[in-house]
Amino acid sequence: MATAPDPSTQTTPVSDADLTSSTAFSGTTALNDDGTPVETHSTRLMLTTAAHFVQEHLHSQLADLGLTPLDLSVLSGLVELPGAATSEIATQCLLPDSATERSLAELTQLGFVEIKDDTHSLTAAGSRALEQARALEDALFTEKGTTLRIELSSLISRLRDSGVLDPK
Repeated sequence: MATAPDPSTQTTPVSDADLTSSTAFSGTTALNDDGTPVETHSTRLMLTTAAHFVQEHLHSQLADLGLTPLDLSVLSGLVELPGAATSEIATQCLLPDSATERSLAELTQLGFVEIKDDTHSLTAAGSRALEQARALEDALFTEKGTTLRIELSSLISRLRDSGVLDPK
């Protein structure tokens, strides 16, 4: 059984400042917080570490709203696909159908989602919860939120275009 990486032994993800000073941009070597060159750390490890830190922080913050990070993904997917079936939401969120189904059931019990004719939609309470959850997420990245989102969106697009992200 795999265990989550110990955050105390992980390298902090590259910051926006590091990105603009990396070799690709200015000819200098970007450094991790531990002083080692960015190139010495696996991309997978850095992505996993960043995701782990964000997930752990959001998990504790979202719990106050009765949500999990998975629920936040599903609610966000529903905004993109109102009236969608479970499998469509799962594909949109890059999640297994079973996890999406469980989340939708919990969100329905909380009154955040309603089901009608095997399709799902956000309720007014769900929209408010999503707005509050997104505010918590935005607070995590404050000043760098827009820049980070642009970089992440670009990375996701490149991965999808290259066939790395295939939801099926």
